[in-house]
Amino acid sequence: PLRELIRQPTPALRNEVNWLSQAIREAATTARADRAPLRDRLAAIRLLRHGEWAVAGPALLDLVRPTQPPELQAAAAKAGVALGDENLLTALYAGWNRYAKATRREILSASLRTPPAQIALADALEKGFVAASEVDATARQNLIKTQDGDLRSRWERLFPTRTAADREAVIQQFQPALQLS
Repeated sequence: PLRELIRQPTPALRNEVNWLSQAIREAATTARADRAPLRDRLAAIRLLRHGEWAVAGPALLDLVRPTQPPELQAAAAKAGVALGDENLLTALYAGWNRYAKATRREILSASLRTPPAQIALADALEKGFVAASEVDATARQNLIKTQDGDLRSRWERLFPTRTAADREAVIQQFQPALQLS
């Protein structure tokens, strides 16, 4: 969409695309500016989601750090996932342990919406960056329902479901305790 237009502008739109590219570069600066008003920084983050990794990625990674206000962390997490850049998604998950819990939840929630983010999440789970216990049951069920067979196999391996046989084993294990009463 917009990123494609920026990469390959038509001759008729070249001047407008150049202006937009400059605005995205300025948005990266504004988003990082600690003294800028919060509303300006949040607006800049919304624009960064349409940029390229080279400009938007480093700024968004800076903004998910716990030293930033929570609103900025959440907005940067959503924008970073929405950008959909493989490098940015990998970097977001590689820094997982440095983020506040709320930021982690934002990243996970946003990652459920797009295939590239889902793949990055699966990679992060496999590499141990993210613990499977951090993905709630509803999210797990939604991930396992994916139409992509390869990705579904990964989710099934990462989130094995408990079977009736597992429950039966637990009942059998505690059967002697029931006899005591």
